[in-house]
Amino acid sequence: MKDAYTTKALAELLGIAPKSVLVRSRFECWECIERAKKLGGPLWIVASMPERTRLAIAARACPAACSTVNAPASPASPASPLTLQGAAKTRAHARAAVVLAARVFAAASKMARTRALDEFVVHYNAGEIAVEPDVRAALPSLCRNSLINWERRAQNQGMASLAGNFGQHRKGAGIIDSQPQVRELVLGLIAEYPTISAELIREDIERLAREQSGIRVPSLRRMQAWLAAWKEQNPQLALYMRAPDRWRGQFMAACGSMYELITRYNQRWEYDGTPSDIMLNDGKRYAIVGVINVYSRELLLEVAETSTGQTVNNLTRRALLDWGIAEEVVTDNGKEFVGTEAQGLFLDLGIMPTILPPFRPDLKPAIERVFRSFSHHLLTLCPCYVGHNVATRQEIRERETFAKRLMDRKEPQELSMAISPEALQEFCDDWCKSVYAHRAHSGLKGKTPWQMRQEYTGEIARIEDVRALDVLLTPLATDGGWRSVGKKGIRAGAGYYDHAALGPYVGQRVQVRVNRADAEHACIFDEAGKFICEAVAMHGLESAKRREVSLAKRRVQKTDLNGKAKEMREAARNVDAANAGQRIMDMHKARAAEIVAAAAPAAHTETTHTTPMLDSAARAARLREGVPPRAHEAEVAAARALAVAQQSAQEERWLPESPKAQYKLCRRLQAALERGDAVPQEQAEWAKIFAGSNTYTGFAMLEQMQPIAANG
Repeated sequence: MKDAYTTKALAELLGIAPKSVLVRSRFECWECIERAKKLGGPLWIVASMPERTRLAIAARACPAACSTVNAPASPASPASPLTLQGAAKTRAHARAAVVLAARVFAAASKMARTRALDEFVVHYNAGEIAVEPDVRAALPSLCRNSLINWERRAQNQGMASLAGNFGQHRKGAGIIDSQPQVRELVLGLIAEYPTISAELIREDIERLAREQSGIRVPSLRRMQAWLAAWKEQNPQLALYMRAPDRWRGQFMAACGSMYELITRYNQRWEYDGTPSDIMLNDGKRYAIVGVINVYSRELLLEVAETSTGQTVNNLTRRALLDWGIAEEVVTDNGKEFVGTEAQGLFLDLGIMPTILPPFRPDLKPAIERVFRSFSHHLLTLCPCYVGHNVATRQEIRERETFAKRLMDRKEPQELSMAISPEALQEFCDDWCKSVYAHRAHSGLKGKTPWQMRQEYTGEIARIEDVRALDVLLTPLATDGGWRSVGKKGIRAGAGYYDHAALGPYVGQRVQVRVNRADAEHACIFDEAGKFICEAVAMHGLESAKRREVSLAKRRVQKTDLNGKAKEMREAARNVDAANAGQRIMDMHKARAAEIVAAAAPAAHTETTHTTPMLDSAARAARLREGVPPRAHEAEVAAARALAVAQQSAQEERWLPESPKAQYKLCRRLQAALERGDAVPQEQAEWAKIFAGSNTYTGFAMLEQMQPIAANG
């Protein structure tokens, strides 16, 4: 409540005529501060009024004051006001409003606290304290002790404690909330299909009950009631899932100023373009792209045939030369803003680009609002048409909807204007510099963009060499401008670009910038951004000139390679690279020796592996050395000796190949030895070994069962 009021303000507060206020002031001897009539007349001092009048003013002033009084700081509480829903939220809101109203009333009445609260209760119960209808409905009457308890509870436990604990013992006990699987299913369906009906949700719960035992299916009425209660308790979440754009406009927090931290000129630029194309009188479609300097609200607009990265760069060039270097640029995710051309220019200039997420125009409100202002001014100053001569009434109607259609993002459409592109660009420039620049802005505390620029006392960074800026603005070749330098040069467009300085870069990646207005030359930069040369289009040169460029490139290439090769050979000699292999092998051998020396004895045990063939071979080896074979090795040694003897006999070609012929030969040799005939020692040894083989044993058994003819 104020300390003094005008006659008109008191009349509105007390609900009486201004003349009655003057009569009461004389009757009750109010004190006042004299003022001229044109300033509102005298200011009546509340402290000089009798108690009855002060209480009446305090009762009427409570609603207005409550909206400006902050709730007392309270300690952290498990319950937050944001978690309250339904009736609990209503109770907490009503009690908090009444507590604040009582506090304002007590401060305005200038009475002792207890007496002031008693008076407040009397006036409130009599309906003389004006509060919101929902507060009055929740608390039709109250008492002093309730006010004291509520205020103490709010200070000690937080504002959420004013909701009480009504029905908390039943919370979550319903057929849906008590089954976590069912609740998760319902919330998942709502998230995926925000407009789904209760009937379909119940049918899916029935499906779940058929697949899993123990699932209880709610009735259709229970499902409808739960869905309605959930939407009532979660209006923000329900709208966010159903229509995010509507939620942004209805619920999204927008406290304070978006630009309260913008304190420097060129601290932030915002870009945007018209979502709809404009058909001008040359029969071509055009778009308008704009940039705003948020600190001063200065604006530049660019009219272009298509909204491309080159359009953005042209607009940026104008802004750089007019305003200076920006610290940060903010764009949406349009292809003209996120493309290589625009983003590359920002990074080359050391400007921090910020790309906003889709469908978030609220994050760059300055450029959004200025386009609305521009489109409405454009409506009244520029002739518009839709392709035919129409009646005046229809023409006015089209003008009324032009601004809306121009900025319609949901359904962009083609609009028509009866002016040329040059005339539209001239109009945009004039409107920005002569109209908008000298219009006062509430966000600038009543100042104009021109005043903000003139009164800025800080430093403004500028680009002195405009030619350097023009080089950076030269469009990149396709695919980001990256090319590999080949033997014939750099392929860009329909031909090759080459230069002698490219010799050392053959096989490396470079960035190529080709000016569309001068396609005969291209600026070449290495991967670090260092300028290499200005290459020439080879297809535009005579054969002699091309040969001259090629030879010069080869000389530079050889000189560079020879110099680098010389350095590498010198390095090879310094490090003795020729013996690197032996040094590495020695290192591994030394490392292996260290490992073996430091290791403990092996933990495994070894056993002897043997097979019949190994045993026979061992016996044969011992025979050759004059050592009699061991009994258990006889069979293995015999087989090995037989194999050795057969191999030797086959080499001398006296041993037949078939086993049957070998058996016959062995019998003949045995008979000769028995008769005492002379037999070569090698054949005698073979016969002795073969007689112990399985082959001999097998044929001997067959001979006993069915004699075999000696001559076979």
